[in-house]
Amino acid sequence: MGCVGSTEGGDKKNASAGSTSDGKSGSSASNGANGKLLEKYTLGKVLGQGAFGIVYSCKKKGTKEEYAVKMIDKVETPIGEIKQEALMLENLKHPTVVTLHDVYYEKAFVCMVMDIYRGGDMIEGMQLHWKSLGMLPISVVANVSKQMIESIAWLHYNNVVHRDVKGDNYLMDRKDIENPNCRIFLSDFGTVREIKDDARLTSKCGTKTYWAPEFFNMNYGLKVDVWAIGVVMYGLVTGRFPFKGEDDVKSKKVSIPPRSSKECGDLLKKILERKEADRYSAAQAKDHAFVANAKTAGGPANVGIVEKLDFKPEVREAGANGGIDQRRKELVERLENANAEKGSQDAMSLKDLKEKASFVVEDKAAEKKTTFEWWPESKAKETGLIEFKGATPMGSDTNGESSKQDIWTMLKDHGVKTEFWGKGEAKSVETFVEEIQTGSARIMLDATKHKTIVRVVDVVLLRIACKTKEGTKYLVKTKEQYPDGRVKENVNQLAGTKKEPHENSMQTALRIVKDRLNLKDSHLKFEFATCEYFEEEEDSPSYPGVRTVYRKEIFAGSVTTSDPKVLQTIGVTGSGKWENQDSKGYTRSYNWLNEKECGTRQVKMKAVSGNDVSALVHAPVGIGEEDLKNFLETQAIGEDGKKFDVSKFGEDGNKTLKEFSDELSKGEAALSRQPDGKIIRVVDVVVLKITKGTDVLVEVKEERGGKTKTLNWLPGVKRRPDENMFLAAHRAINKVLKVNDNFVSLNASTVLVMEEKKQSPAYCGMHTVYKKRIISAQLLMGDSAVVI
Repeated sequence: MGCVGSTEGGDKKNASAGSTSDGKSGSSASNGANGKLLEKYTLGKVLGQGAFGIVYSCKKKGTKEEYAVKMIDKVETPIGEIKQEALMLENLKHPTVVTLHDVYYEKAFVCMVMDIYRGGDMIEGMQLHWKSLGMLPISVVANVSKQMIESIAWLHYNNVVHRDVKGDNYLMDRKDIENPNCRIFLSDFGTVREIKDDARLTSKCGTKTYWAPEFFNMNYGLKVDVWAIGVVMYGLVTGRFPFKGEDDVKSKKVSIPPRSSKECGDLLKKILERKEADRYSAAQAKDHAFVANAKTAGGPANVGIVEKLDFKPEVREAGANGGIDQRRKELVERLENANAEKGSQDAMSLKDLKEKASFVVEDKAAEKKTTFEWWPESKAKETGLIEFKGATPMGSDTNGESSKQDIWTMLKDHGVKTEFWGKGEAKSVETFVEEIQTGSARIMLDATKHKTIVRVVDVVLLRIACKTKEGTKYLVKTKEQYPDGRVKENVNQLAGTKKEPHENSMQTALRIVKDRLNLKDSHLKFEFATCEYFEEEEDSPSYPGVRTVYRKEIFAGSVTTSDPKVLQTIGVTGSGKWENQDSKGYTRSYNWLNEKECGTRQVKMKAVSGNDVSALVHAPVGIGEEDLKNFLETQAIGEDGKKFDVSKFGEDGNKTLKEFSDELSKGEAALSRQPDGKIIRVVDVVVLKITKGTDVLVEVKEERGGKTKTLNWLPGVKRRPDENMFLAAHRAINKVLKVNDNFVSLNASTVLVMEEKKQSPAYCGMHTVYKKRIISAQLLMGDSAVVI
């Protein structure tokens, strides 16, 4: 589903059916004029996932009506192609095509509500049959092929080509593919295009395993779908793909499976004909005797015995990797949290953290529950949890060359041209990498757009108010003088600054108050349990081609003193002005303004509406399964000086290549080339020693799938290659513990580090360097309402 290249050539001329000149659909569903998904539906479990989207079950609120919602990922598919899919599904309604009910345009997804097909996709049905009963009877192949061909014949009758026909894109209404009533439905219309007047298409899309010869030549028409049906049909008969790669497709003789009937073999020849002009059309295939005379799946089989498998079927293409799966589920969770009633979310309160001896955190995406307990220091020492033998104080923290290489790869993969970086006012790539490594900025993915990375800077703002006889006044920064004498006028902003990576927002706010404001004796009161959040995006002249997103948190504060002298000194009364020079020599001027004056000066006082769900997520790292295989086979040398035998992955207790690739794509490990050229695996763990007085927080057990696993270790996370260690620690607090990180302060000066290198039996003998960084932290023992 979804093109992997931009629309070009013949696609431009005939790119859509029924669209307006600006590319917007004329239909209500494709324009999403239906509000928000979770206003009408509640989400259930994940039904499936592919390269371009994830599918959940859902129920219409107030009813028992159940549907499936396909949530198409805007990162993987351009929005124009998603609208195209919705429009095509509306215009091409047919008994063999999935039924579309509603379309919703959310921040990171386009959500299409469809009928739910409980059988899963056709590949699942084939594999289930192979596993339990053996090869499909040829009569079943005929029945399934008939329905597939009817769906394509309908599209072609309407001058529409699908371009991604495969077993994964056919859904079944039941799991038993041999059932006489089993119906097959064509889905995934993101690659569908209209073709008029024998126009030719030239863009690259779909799945190469199903490409016809003319598809590889980038000059094709309707009959690429017919060829793809032939590839699927061949798989139904044999459990294998007929071709491997472009050379096979263009030159390998089509071998008709011995077990196929005469009519089955004849149809395969006709639809797998290399010469496009001689290949059957969908209409001709529909009239062929093999499918025209097809019996139901319950009828007599053309082969009299059920054949068992003596091989591993190879008929499914790879879908989303582990990193994409993680990203999508996180964004769906944010969507659900934003829609939840206030107070219904499961973040721990400071009161509960201080008073309860234990608490349970549920991770819906991972389908697990984790129990945490506060242990007395003596118990933690007895079990060795806080005895870090061999640990040494941490020096400077970077992820070294592996981080640099990952960041370079991100920029390249997302089309960022860096040839002008380091010239003129633009900063160098090395400076960019240093920002990411030190945590002064992050590199993240903007999930609202197609494959777009952004530079992210976290900012804390303070909206400080004081009630006077003339009404409420707010402290606004109006001028800033640099240490070298330069002056910036008409600033008109709330007081604020960038957050340091080791700080939580409360610590940043305290730094602003004490150093930048220095409002002595004003008794400023803040409530740090809640804040307003919004994002602002702007072009960055320092890094051309990468936009900067400022993630801003606003905390409300109030002057609580009523002392007239103090109020006059800080400018609330009298001059209405306040000035302060900070520890770095910057002098800032502030004015106390009423709400109307703030509006006149266009001071941004509150979070912008519509910013309730952030679409900023971790940028992709790692390497895909096929690329990993090629890398290990051709470019990687192990500690023994030999290349890795990739055939061993998935055998004898080794991880599969898919599992290894998923681990890398989630940032849980990285591959690093040593100075001698040898490749090692690096796992970097950030561990938190969080104390409440003298008690220590311990992750004691995990429940998943009805099984309980004892852990008894300190909480932590695996650090990503592009992540500063303190930002990883904050992620552990927010995501693993689900605790407001304003309730926990990190100690940046006492970090310990441990490192160990050993052979990894589960990775075909590859050596792994395990790095562990231990960060001490303290639970806030006071109140989240703070008076400074």
